[in-house]
Amino acid sequence: MSDVNPCVTRRRQAIAMWRHAVVASALAWVPASVSANVSISPIASVIAGDQPPVSVIRITSQSPHAQYVDVSVRRIVDPATDAEHEVSVEFAPDGRAQASGDLGNALVASPAKFVLAAGATRLVRVVALGRPLTEIAYRVYFRPVIAPVQGQPKDAQDAISPDVNVNFVWGALVRVEPQRALPGLARASIGDTDRLKNTGNVRAHVTSMGRCDGDAERACEWQEIGRSVYPGLTYPIPEALRNLPVRVRYRVDGAHDEQVVDLMPAPAASSADIQGPQSPPQSESAGDHAFLNPHIQ
Repeated sequence: MSDVNPCVTRRRQAIAMWRHAVVASALAWVPASVSANVSISPIASVIAGDQPPVSVIRITSQSPHAQYVDVSVRRIVDPATDAEHEVSVEFAPDGRAQASGDLGNALVASPAKFVLAAGATRLVRVVALGRPLTEIAYRVYFRPVIAPVQGQPKDAQDAISPDVNVNFVWGALVRVEPQRALPGLARASIGDTDRLKNTGNVRAHVTSMGRCDGDAERACEWQEIGRSVYPGLTYPIPEALRNLPVRVRYRVDGAHDEQVVDLMPAPAASSADIQGPQSPPQSESAGDHAFLNPHIQ
């Protein structure tokens, strides 16, 4: 005999039906014209230190209408952390970047504005103006707007349904590496927090951490991490591994094999000894998963 109360079951069914009704009602209000009018590829790219300072992003129209496309670049500050935010990359009258960390080490996109015909494809070049001392992450935004109809009076254009102004804004992640990559990881303690710090000059994608009783792989108890740690920033070591020797597996661009490093417990340090935000990362928008954020205009 079932121990489930029939009244509870009916109440759960009613709640489920109400939730489905709310979702269906919300979807009914979404205009049919809300769609991704363009696609971009690649959604993430790296300008490596040993390669030309250029990356190419392909943008393809998925719309039956011509579109104006505005391209902008923003630098990501404290990427892959809870404190992640973006700043505009602007240029001084002499053409040097004002918001890219090191002057001259900025990213520019060309063309910055163009008309994308229905079904057409355009190539946008993103160029690093210099090599940073440490890796910098950017987002290149593509904002398409449906072009006005040729010869149509302005009053008629203003009367067009707002649906046609609903578009997605695409953000492609572009990382610019220094001329010479020098990866490095260390361990530090801040109060009661045991943390992994990127002491190198390029991003390290930490795949797992573990406690090992020997050199063999089977001698380790691994915990999956799957997080990127950018230069100067930190990531918390799991509670179960605190104050214990830790083996870290990570990947860096340009290395085919996974890297391994053993880290002993670190001496206590003040918060001033560790640069960068100290809160655990909540998202990986600037890590291996490229930022793809649709916005309603």
